[in-house]
Amino acid sequence: VSAAFVRSASMCMPALLLSLPFALVLRLPVRTAPRRGGAWMQYAGGGAAALDADAAALLEEAQGDVEKARTSYVGYTLAYLQDSMPELYEALKTDPSRPDAHAALVEVTWDAIAAFLPVTHEAAPSGEAQRRLGAIARVANDGSGPPPSRFLDVGCGTGLLLPFAVASGVPAAAYRGVDLSSRMVEVARQAHGDGALAAAAFDDRSFADVLAEEVAAGAGAEGGRHDAVLFNG
Repeated sequence: VSAAFVRSASMCMPALLLSLPFALVLRLPVRTAPRRGGAWMQYAGGGAAALDADAAALLEEAQGDVEKARTSYVGYTLAYLQDSMPELYEALKTDPSRPDAHAALVEVTWDAIAAFLPVTHEAAPSGEAQRRLGAIARVANDGSGPPPSRFLDVGCGTGLLLPFAVASGVPAAAYRGVDLSSRMVEVARQAHGDGALAAAAFDDRSFADVLAEEVAAGAGAEGGRHDAVLFNG
């Protein structure tokens, strides 16, 4: 199970859940992705055959019940944390607002969602979602000036916005998607790793990391700032 922690600060598990024993917490609903046909996810497709070995084993153990498989994923991840990072594990229960603890909760949640995307989501957004994504991309690049040379998509998930940004005139090489969930980023790389979109970059980094990079590069230095920044979540 991945020990890297990650996804956007827009979601925080209620502190009440964290005051309960983890065995109980794992039986309570957590924020999950929409059911098949959800408007805001995209992945490479393939159904159960596209699951990695760990996710496939958990789904088989759960007899095809994705919610149970996700719960098991979270449980195994927390068990790993308890063993390898006991101080952080305690912080999840006692101080969930601490930045590293919150980031851990966020990544665990969204990694669990990403692990089972091939069996919970369609491979393309709905028509309504496509219209909205196109409108969002056009706000960032409305054609009134040159297209962004550095386009940052914060909380990029599976890279759903990328093809719409490119369709609006943003060069694929100008696009960089960052997300706290390493599994989401891996899905994005697989989904957009070929053809005209392959020049785009995806990183499992926080927005704070990106800001630190820009400060280090210098606000006036080439490569030290972005022309357009979009936040998801």
